[in-house]
Amino acid sequence: MVSRSAAASRAVGVRASVADLKHFMCYFCGDMFKNKDEFNLHKFNHQVEDIAYQVAQNEFVSSCLLITCILAFSVEVFSE
Repeated sequence: MVSRSAAASRAVGVRASVADLKHFMCYFCGDMFKNKDEFNLHKFNHQVEDIAYQVAQNEFVSSCLLITCILAFSVEVFSE
């Protein structure tokens, strides 16, 4: 009798368990990993990049609002 692999014996449309997974694909950039620890570190790095981007974006928006308020105030003061 020939033994079948876990993937071949699984029914169509049934999700594989985490224990059966051999490859991990990053949903941010599409990189493939065979080691789950490397994959988790890769995901963590993406999360850090996203947080850094959000902080930079908030700083940019805050500085633009501040400049807009200063300009509006100076136009109001000097137009009198």
